[in-house]
Amino acid sequence: CILAVIFAKMLAAEKYVGGSSSNNTHHDFEKIVNDNLKILDKLGSGAYGMTYESCYHGKKTATKKVKLLDKYLTRGNFKLYGNYWQELEFFKFINNLPLEQQKYFIKLIAFEISDSAVNTHCDYKHEFPDWFNKEKVFKNNKKFAKEMEKLGASSKCALYVMEYAGKDLKKPIFEWIEQNKLEENHAVSRNIIRQLIEIVKIMRTGRYHHDDIHTGNICYTGDFSVPSTVKIKIIDYGTVVDMNILDK
Repeated sequence: CILAVIFAKMLAAEKYVGGSSSNNTHHDFEKIVNDNLKILDKLGSGAYGMTYESCYHGKKTATKKVKLLDKYLTRGNFKLYGNYWQELEFFKFINNLPLEQQKYFIKLIAFEISDSAVNTHCDYKHEFPDWFNKEKVFKNNKKFAKEMEKLGASSKCALYVMEYAGKDLKKPIFEWIEQNKLEENHAVSRNIIRQLIEIVKIMRTGRYHHDDIHTGNICYTGDFSVPSTVKIKIIDYGTVVDMNILDK
């Protein structure tokens, strides 16, 4: 289908973009006030983290939890994926964008490294997404399996309280394909693609590479019956890559 082809071409182009970083060793975000954070329903999960609908200071938010090992608390121990320092740098990048460009991304409201000895936020069992074939992946990658076993037993985790972005595009896009309604929703698709192009251009300018753009990581607000009202945001920055770091 036309939408799928255009998505594929955009993602292929994005393979050559990336991002910049600073040498700060401490993040500049508000620390979470735990008494004001209420974790609600699970929104989704990935290979490393889990995201929940939450309420923070009475406002609807999304909270991501990512298990950490002690060795990754030191910034110098660079890890391509699951690197919370690099994710924080991308949130800083978002904050420094003009308001007209910030609207395509979610902003970090508060952040902290937590421990089960302090509160219960890290007392959870990671659930892999449905598409993740744990048995096969662990069998073929013993190193990764061992790393995930250690992470599962860790008492430490990173907590990200973020803006709530809306519903993800996965369900409506697949429904359009299955029901052969892509042509019927041509105006909406065109609007979404235009916004995706802007997002890729912004990330390319900052030399950042998302590395995981798919319909599950694109959220939207608005009414499909009025195409111009549909606004999207890219979410999940756990795999964002700073190309300046890789160039060194």
